[in-house]
Amino acid sequence: MTQELTALAETGAEEVVAAMATDLWQDTRGAVLRLFHRGEAPDRRAAIAAQLDNSSRRPRNPTTSGGPCSACRPWN
Repeated sequence: MTQELTALAETGAEEVVAAMATDLWQDTRGAVLRLFHRGEAPDRRAAIAAQLDNSSRRPRNPTTSGGPCSACRPWN
């Protein structure tokens, strides 16, 4: 079951990052924020929104940063 959940989370993360480069980003951003805002304090909600916004502006080509995609790193 753990492997299945990991695969599901990875696929979801890949789709969110892919949406960052499309016209659908604002709708996707809103859906992601609704998902992560459940039960979170207002300051944590603002931090999540800021992290999404910052990630959407970062380069997503590993060759430009010399390492893994910065938007693909797990969130803490």
